Amino acid sequence: MAEQVVDKLIINVDVTGNASKEIGNINTQLKNMGKKGKESVDKNTLFSSLSMFTGKLIVMGYALKKTVNMFSGFVNESTAYTENLNLFRVTFGQLSDEAERFTNTFANALGLDVSQVMRNMGFFNQIATGFGLVEDKAFEMSKTLTQISYDISSFFDISVEESIAKVQSGLAGELEPLRRIGYALDQATLQQLAYNLGIQKSIREMTQAEKAQLRTIAIYQQSTNIMGDLAETIESPANQLRILKQQFTLLARSIG
Repeated sequence: MAEQVVDKLIINVDVTGNASKEIGNINTQLKNMGKKGKESVDKNTLFSSLSMFTGKLIVMGYALKKTVNMFSGFVNESTAYTENLNLFRVTFGQLSDEAERFTNTFANALGLDVSQVMRNMGFFNQIATGFGLVEDKAFEMSKTLTQISYDISSFFDISVEESIAKVQSGLAGELEPLRRIGYALDQATLQQLAYNLGIQKSIREMTQAEKAQLRTIAIYQQSTNIMGDLAETIESPANQLRILKQQFTLLARSIG
């Protein structure tokens, strides 16, 4: 009996000892896991901080880029006005003061960008004088075609740039751009117009200046139904949007 009791005690001691070792191993593993978990948390925190910092840098960089672009746009508008004014004055020469008064009156009455009006009118005048027209006739032609171009833009609901390009092409003798909106500037039409005006000269015998004047008269006569459309429909949403864009341009130029 005594031996059996001793054997049981030895077994219990061994079991307890093994259990203690196992518990010790588990505690060690838990501590190691805790250290690893802490290291993992630290790494995740660092990564998260770096990500947030990088994100802020990207946002700041984007905002800075937009700001730089915005102010560059302001400066560009201011520079464009200076260039357009110079082109305008050089093109009109001695009539530049009178031409400038007209553009200011016309632009202010309709809420337009005077810089754009000057540029467009200057181009018309340059084309007219290039064809050989004298200063005063080129001036009157450029005024007429500028006003008609803005009315065409309003009537056909196209951009001012597109309208100007069409009229400039027509003045230069290109038929297709204005033909697409119903204008006829072909040789037969111009010849008949000349006859109606009491001119017996053949179109083929006319100088470039004479042809340019005839084309201007043709454009004018064929625009009688749309002349003044911009002023009459200035309250329409489309024209109000055009004017709003022009006012933003004026604001940008002032800031520039």
